[in-house]
Amino acid sequence: MMSDNKTATEIASLMTLSPWVIGARLGQMWMSSAHPTAGDRREMDRMVTEKLQAVGESFIAMNVAMATAMTSATLALATGSPRAVNDLDAIVSAGLMPFSSRVRANRKRLSR
Repeated sequence: MMSDNKTATEIASLMTLSPWVIGARLGQMWMSSAHPTAGDRREMDRMVTEKLQAVGESFIAMNVAMATAMTSATLALATGSPRAVNDLDAIVSAGLMPFSSRVRANRKRLSR
């Protein structure tokens, strides 16, 4: 039996919330372009650093998911037990999770 498609959930989250976050930030950049406040500068710094952090977290999460999948497959092969796991979905969704969680948090924070 295949697991739920977590990748589709993460992609749907990114597709629906990313345009909102991008629009909110572009509007903020436009309105503050002549005289940015310290808060505006912090938001722009945050915009860059959070992407770099998400890339690092994604890299680690995907490597952990691949190691888990390889270990599970090896144990299943050695013991002869069947596997009904979608390893690719687990690896890709692990890689998307840092990005989609940040987009959800940004949407919540920027909508205040």
